[in-house]
Amino acid sequence: MADSRAQAHVRRSEELFGQLNLWLPTWRDICELVLPRKANLSLMHQPSRSQGRTNTERMLDSVAPHALELLAASMQGALTSESIRWFYFRLRGIPYGEDITIDRWLEKSGNTAYDELRQSNFSAEAHEFYTDLGSIGTSAMFIEKKDPKPGNPWQGLRFKTLPPASYAVAENEDGIVDTLYYKYRYTGRQATQKFGMENLPDEIRRHVLQGTDTERPFDFINAIFPRTDRWADAGAAKFSNGKPFASVHIYAGGAPQVVKDSGYEEFPFAVGRWTKSSDEVYGRSPAFTILAHLKTLNKLVELKLRALANKVYPPMKVRDQGVLGVVKLSPGGLTHVRDMDAVEPLFTDRGGIDSAMLNEKAMQEMVRQGFFTDQLQLQEGPQMTAFEVQVRYELMQRILGPTLGRLNVEFLNPVVTRVFRLLERGQRIDAPPAALVAKMKELGRGFDIEYEGPLQRAQRLGDVVTIQRFLQLVLPLAQMNPKSLDNIDMDAVVRVSARNTGVTPEIIRDKGEMDELRQANAEAEAKDKQMAQTMQSAQAMGQAAPALEAITAAAKGGILPQGGLSGQGAVTGGVGR
Repeated sequence: MADSRAQAHVRRSEELFGQLNLWLPTWRDICELVLPRKANLSLMHQPSRSQGRTNTERMLDSVAPHALELLAASMQGALTSESIRWFYFRLRGIPYGEDITIDRWLEKSGNTAYDELRQSNFSAEAHEFYTDLGSIGTSAMFIEKKDPKPGNPWQGLRFKTLPPASYAVAENEDGIVDTLYYKYRYTGRQATQKFGMENLPDEIRRHVLQGTDTERPFDFINAIFPRTDRWADAGAAKFSNGKPFASVHIYAGGAPQVVKDSGYEEFPFAVGRWTKSSDEVYGRSPAFTILAHLKTLNKLVELKLRALANKVYPPMKVRDQGVLGVVKLSPGGLTHVRDMDAVEPLFTDRGGIDSAMLNEKAMQEMVRQGFFTDQLQLQEGPQMTAFEVQVRYELMQRILGPTLGRLNVEFLNPVVTRVFRLLERGQRIDAPPAALVAKMKELGRGFDIEYEGPLQRAQRLGDVVTIQRFLQLVLPLAQMNPKSLDNIDMDAVVRVSARNTGVTPEIIRDKGEMDELRQANAEAEAKDKQMAQTMQSAQAMGQAAPALEAITAAAKGGILPQGGLSGQGAVTGGVGR
């Protein structure tokens, strides 16, 4: 009996891949000149094209592949560096340090997510992501946790950047990719391990049971889409696991059949585009812009090589019947001629090669500029100062600003959000404090992700430098008028500087603790001052006691009047009267 669900997904797949096929000729041209190791874009449709080929038949110049590698490495180091934590969790509406319990939980949760990324294969797959992004302009990364093992349910995370042309996508109304159809192949043994013998179609089961063609590949399709797309999943109510995104694996052979139905809490892919037109789904990369230069450079090198071959082995003009035998062009070859002018080179102009070399260098420079090599590559010579490094990062920020903004939405946000949710459901992250839950409920939103790679860090440090310069201007004025410092909230200066320099919140007190500490210090200072005054009074009285005793003794002895001395030296009356 025909599987209506499988047939519906196969038709949807053909529709999406039909749109993708419009891009494949341009992608193939780009990959053959820039990324030859991924030039087998039609491998899923033409199995005769064997893997392992160099695919460099058309590529005669290696400047473009090197420039692409530099671009991918620069973006990875600037956005998702493995040596520098590049994202933090923040809650808008709460100043840094207002509630240290919230800040510490956000910091600890961010550290946990970053450590899981470092321990996974994210860095390797991210490089492939940036490479695809810089070449064909579109890249997709799969994010999932590893399968659990007995006694250890958490095995970490795994990432996979899908090969170009193996997947087709569709956008939602906001222009965000929320549907992906992925074509892949499994042998009969792999399909049995993945889906179980009982779920396989008869064709595969027969091959597995008979043990014939054990390595024969079978075509499958994995459809990931929102559960709200009921038209794409008709009759799937009994399979639904209640998760927002469906994941349906379909055998795409002679009789399509659903072999597995599951789902995800979030869309498990991060699909990034370098830049795109509003009426297009797939992106366009810098290679699209300089494709004409790439083809021209490649053709120029080809013509130069031909000219060089003509120079080394020039075509000859030979007088009819002037040569005995054939002309020998090999080193040391002897050609017998009837007269010495019987054999001459056909072309004697040698200036073409030099001209081609000059044009080749100009084209190579244009290709490097197209991939931003001149802005991204560090200058030659002595090591740059910290200020020069900051200027270089700021320049990169201006050049790649639109692309970086798009990547925040289409790549970084989905990756970090998906990782956090996986860790949360895997109980790898502590429950949020009550203060954070209450504040998020009050604000009506969750916490945000802030990215602080070298680019963002350089920008934040620029704010700290501005504060330092401002204080340098104010301090001389404060020496003349100390009251001018009342204009500056020094607590805010400390907190802004701590946040922008990436200081861990563990060393920062929240405002409540700080107020209590200041009140305790003020009370202690008041007690110390009061005690000092008491001791000073006691000391003064102790020093005055001998003089009083001497005056009293003198008065009793009649030396002084018993009434003592007045301010005018007059008698004021005796004591005891």
